Amino acid sequence: MVGERRIQTKICGIGTNVDAELAVDAGAQYLGFIFVRESPRYIEPDIAKSIVRNIKQSDDHLDAVQIVGVFQNQSSLVIEEILERVSCDFVQLHGNETPEFCENLSKPVIKTFQIADKESSHELCKTLYARGSNAFAWLNTIHEYRHKCSYILFDKPKDCIETQWLGHAIKNLVEIENELGQYFFGGGVNSSNVSEVLQTLCPSVLDICSGVEDAYMQKSKRKLQELFLVTK
Repeated sequence: MVGERRIQTKICGIGTNVDAELAVDAGAQYLGFIFVRESPRYIEPDIAKSIVRNIKQSDDHLDAVQIVGVFQNQSSLVIEEILERVSCDFVQLHGNETPEFCENLSKPVIKTFQIADKESSHELCKTLYARGSNAFAWLNTIHEYRHKCSYILFDKPKDCIETQWLGHAIKNLVEIENELGQYFFGGGVNSSNVSEVLQTLCPSVLDICSGVEDAYMQKSKRKLQELFLVTK
């Protein structure tokens, strides 16, 4: 909890039972499993299914965590099959999926928007380009999805440097935050910079991945504990 706000946290890129247990024990409310084959954090659905089953069968963790399946520009048939197989509670979309595509999926949708400060190769993702500080220009696009999705997630393009991107993203989002409703915030958030985010913005959920890793799909108990010392 920060002040009087209760901040929830999603730990993404789960790859092992150990990672899942560490995240839940630290206090995560959401676990993210990435089903995008091009990602270095891709996990086979049957492995994710086994991890989720172990978490759900634990007396300590029963119903304590929501399972999120992460996809990018995949067919609804592929998405629905994996959602059912793994027993996901949410679907997170990182591509150019339309509002209508989001609305027709069987699980609540978290739709990702990347915030970029210049035009570049983001054709695979829904991207908000910041020109000056005119973030209000984003609202029409965001509102097209707002009523079709449960949450919007703001994230960092892979080719952006975290330290440069974070301040830029915060500056733009703070101008329009009252219009956003509940949203997730990600993009290189870790124990060193999470206070900077929460001093200015009020996301419902922090989306954390690399910020609590020692390596791809290898979560760090120490980094998780340091993060949750700030957010609880």
